[in-house]
Amino acid sequence: ALVAALVALLQYAYSLQKDFVLYAATVFRGDPTIMEFKYIPSYFREDYYRYIPMEGRQVRSLLYYRPFMKVIHLLEYKLFGSNPIGYNVVNIVLNAAVVVLGFFLIVAVTGDRNAALLAALLYAVNPSRVEAVSWAYSDSYIFTAFFSLLSLLLYQKKRHVLSYAGFSLALFCHESAILLPVVILLSEYLLKREHALQGIKRAAPFFALAGMFLLVRRTVVGALPLTDLDPITLSNTIAVVIKRYVKIFFFPDAPITIYPNEFFPGLNAEVAVSYLVVFGLAALGVFFWFKKRNYLFWYLWFFVWISVTFNIGRFGEYLMADKLLNLASFGFCALIAFFVVDMGKYRKFAVSAVSLLIVLHAGVTFARTRYWINDDTYLNKAVEFAPRFYPAAYSLAGHYASTGRYDEAITWYEKTIDINPRFSYASCNLGNTYFMKGEEEKAVRAWERAIQADPANPLPYYNIGMVWDKRGDSASSLRYYRKFIELSPNVPPALLNRIKALEEQAGVVQK
Repeated sequence: ALVAALVALLQYAYSLQKDFVLYAATVFRGDPTIMEFKYIPSYFREDYYRYIPMEGRQVRSLLYYRPFMKVIHLLEYKLFGSNPIGYNVVNIVLNAAVVVLGFFLIVAVTGDRNAALLAALLYAVNPSRVEAVSWAYSDSYIFTAFFSLLSLLLYQKKRHVLSYAGFSLALFCHESAILLPVVILLSEYLLKREHALQGIKRAAPFFALAGMFLLVRRTVVGALPLTDLDPITLSNTIAVVIKRYVKIFFFPDAPITIYPNEFFPGLNAEVAVSYLVVFGLAALGVFFWFKKRNYLFWYLWFFVWISVTFNIGRFGEYLMADKLLNLASFGFCALIAFFVVDMGKYRKFAVSAVSLLIVLHAGVTFARTRYWINDDTYLNKAVEFAPRFYPAAYSLAGHYASTGRYDEAITWYEKTIDINPRFSYASCNLGNTYFMKGEEEKAVRAWERAIQADPANPLPYYNIGMVWDKRGDSASSLRYYRKFIELSPNVPPALLNRIKALEEQAGVVQK
């Protein structure tokens, strides 16, 4: 366990020096509710993003209920303030603890320390986990893995009350923990060989806790958004997602946070290959069912944890993400380890092959952590990997604008608009960039494009009203200000006062 922990710590030591990347800076520096203890009750009554100033439909389409993560963020903020090093240390140390828990879980289930060590080493260096560990914003995946594995370990040791507590904490860290009762049920049936009814009885408290969580979550943030895709498109896309996740476990892609939003309504080459892969995976599962039931548990572990992504259609750009493999990948690591240990006279050859895999994965993981040093390195790699993925292009443009590189920002905002003309935030921020350069006419034209792209976006109306106000055209500025008020849920009192003054200037008498 100590060896596995040291490998995990050394693997990500390079990440200590990295800055906040993407949304992490907004979460840890821009959320006022993590700065004072008085806000703790609100964590349990409101969605995760309520007071975080983030724009973009990818956030609005997903309402997270993760109150315990807010508690953790509050404690971290009190300890580290806005210094990213402290948050990086927490992620790296907690990841090492997750690896150690994986080691002890296999020991508790099988008693095989050789397999446990090999699985833990594979897990510590697997490149698919870089995003979850290296990105401070993904800390919910690390905490969820920690409490989920802790709950499973306590369950194996018959410390049931503590196991339920661990599961509850995992649920309040990330919604994907709701799959843990399925893993418990599979462990009863496949590892302990219990009768199905007996397994259901033992897993029942976990399912009850999951049901209560869903009820609380629905009360606070509403029902989970379910897929709206037709069955064929959904089936085709799930097959592609499964194939890609299996591939990423062995051969990761570039470090992109979220993958392009692709649906597959018809049969093409990738869909056909994906179905072949899925059928092959299913055949392997059937083989394990008849020959190696203990293998089947760890095999299914992978697919259970990635199944949270199968609800495709309502999640916008969140179709796939490497961080969702953080806990799922442990299943394949354990499976490989047991396969090597059971190789008999070929064990030395198998150990050599897996040792080579560990070394290669460690090298790839180290290379990938280097892309997470700051926004510049990450975003440039992201657009290189997916040049037609508009959120990546939009984020790179925002990074350039925030650092005063306005010409480069304009170029990438234009590329974002070219990819997705209906994404009005790109046109809106393009106008903001022109305005910061002092080119008001170009700014107004960009804001008008934003209105054409999405007439319900209130921001461009305010911006255009501000320009007309600056030019002394009260009638035009009032028209845009009023439209902003009509669409915006939050209107600054200063703007209301300004509108009143403009109305008085224009001789308008309010009823």
